[in-house]
Amino acid sequence: MKLILGDDSVAIVEKRAVACQSLSGTGALRVCAGMLHNFFADSHVYVSDPTWSNHYNIFEHAGFVVDKYRYWDGKIRGLDLEGMLQDLQDAPDKSIVVLHACAHNPTGVDPTQDQWRKICQLMQDKQHIIIFDTAY
Repeated sequence: MKLILGDDSVAIVEKRAVACQSLSGTGALRVCAGMLHNFFADSHVYVSDPTWSNHYNIFEHAGFVVDKYRYWDGKIRGLDLEGMLQDLQDAPDKSIVVLHACAHNPTGVDPTQDQWRKICQLMQDKQHIIIFDTAY
């Protein structure tokens, strides 16, 4: 975890960071989904529209209702940032949100650094629980 969060991470020092090893990305997401369902069974999971189709299977199998947030704008062939932010703003506080860290599957469209700042601020304001699906 120090590699990702840094040696002086407050989350590590305060024992708020957790890690576990798993087999494959699907396995990692399933372990994460099961753990989150133990603590947040009434939450909905929000995935991008479109997303990797297996996201639905993984989170529904864990017992969650899966909803979508806007991501792809076919007119501009890019990120629908305004739609994404609006959908995540409208989601109940402390919702579970799956974000693709990079190489968004299936669009390949990633937020810019400035867009990531806006997304992160909204996540913090809404106290959403973030799952970063980091493939490749």
